[in-house]
Amino acid sequence: MFATIGAVTGVVGATAGLVQAVSEAKQAFWDTLKVTLSDNPEVICDNLNEAVQVLGSVRKDFEIEVEKNKMRVPSRTYMEWVHRVMEIEDRAKDLIAQYNNQSEEETSLWSIFSYPDFREEMKLVHGKVINLLQESNDIKDKMLVDRAPESIVKRKGPDIRKYETLRKPLEKILDWLKRYEVNVIGIHGTVGIGKTTVMLNLNNHDQVATMFDLVIWLTVSKERGNENLKRKRLQCTIARRLKLTMAKTSNADVVAQRISTELKGKKFLLLLDDVKEYLSLNEIGIPLGDNGSKIVLTIRLRQVCNSMVDKAVKVSYLSPDEAWKMFQNVLGSKKLIEDLRIGPLAWRVCRECCGLPLLIEKVANTFKLKNTESLWSDGPDSWRMWPSQECEGIKEMYELLRFCFNELGDDRYKICFLYGALYPEDSEINIDSMLECWEAEDLLESPKECVVA
Repeated sequence: MFATIGAVTGVVGATAGLVQAVSEAKQAFWDTLKVTLSDNPEVICDNLNEAVQVLGSVRKDFEIEVEKNKMRVPSRTYMEWVHRVMEIEDRAKDLIAQYNNQSEEETSLWSIFSYPDFREEMKLVHGKVINLLQESNDIKDKMLVDRAPESIVKRKGPDIRKYETLRKPLEKILDWLKRYEVNVIGIHGTVGIGKTTVMLNLNNHDQVATMFDLVIWLTVSKERGNENLKRKRLQCTIARRLKLTMAKTSNADVVAQRISTELKGKKFLLLLDDVKEYLSLNEIGIPLGDNGSKIVLTIRLRQVCNSMVDKAVKVSYLSPDEAWKMFQNVLGSKKLIEDLRIGPLAWRVCRECCGLPLLIEKVANTFKLKNTESLWSDGPDSWRMWPSQECEGIKEMYELLRFCFNELGDDRYKICFLYGALYPEDSEINIDSMLECWEAEDLLESPKECVVA
């Protein structure tokens, strides 16, 4: 018996880790250890001590492996096994300590009354140790599992609590989310009015964290084209958010079924940003009205919004006071505002933004570096109203683009600015690739300019 244990212990020590050693141990070894042990208490205690040391080493090796893998988390099966191992280790060490103490005292009372029960308990604990070692063969392949998706992914966005015009739609939405009969909520309004900002604050709101198991944010492509491609793009984004491992397949119906199965039973909130036309949520795989789940979407056109939602809220223009407050916050310079010459010009610039948060942010950021009266007065004078467009809010965006374009000054920089129009809507622009294109077009005179750009 001791030879067998000693041999195995030697193998364990020689291998890279006890995990591999134990898993490759012959079943005959465990069968030998399970043979009825001697009635000699010293032999029983020694066997128990050696077995529990092996078990402790296996546990520690497993813990090292778990600690190294930051991308995955311990499985429940593994955690339950570790809990039982630690309990049996404590019990075994306690028994061994009791035996050693009693052996030193060698009292007649110990020999006559305590020995039989104590011996059987050591045998019982030894058997449990062996069983746990056997289980370790299976546990090593089940230690780690993929992390569950985070319930909420916080997103950066401006705080709207100071602006009643933006805060009120958010409060309405939070109230509707608590109503059983409301499943889909729409946020509509002109371009740059703050629809996405309202939804960002909804995503990050404390109440939402307590109301839903999972919050999913999707920016919906605004580019018109093949419906199936749009469907697949959204499905792919949802699958990544849910951490689903999808086999390579072009069958969108199969993917939809997988997403639907994963979401069923979960109380989720789906946030769809910038929906431009009717979107079939069922085709994507979103189960509607299931388990109190809700959907909130931002959309520019009211008529499209009405065809998809149960409740809709319009985001209005900021009041003059709110717009001025936002402009000052973005500008971040009391000195400029308090200047007797620049202050009135700043108010004029803010008023030209028409109460649109997006325009206010961009224009204020542009003007914050202007520190003379002439620079501030030239800005509004160069800001000319563009011809009216069919889509509400587009003219303000054109004004902003034109203003930013004129502010660049250098013709080469202006061409670089316009170069962005070559990229498809909502596409991710690789900066290194774009700089190479600029260089190929002789838009950059030197490597230094390339770095600055």
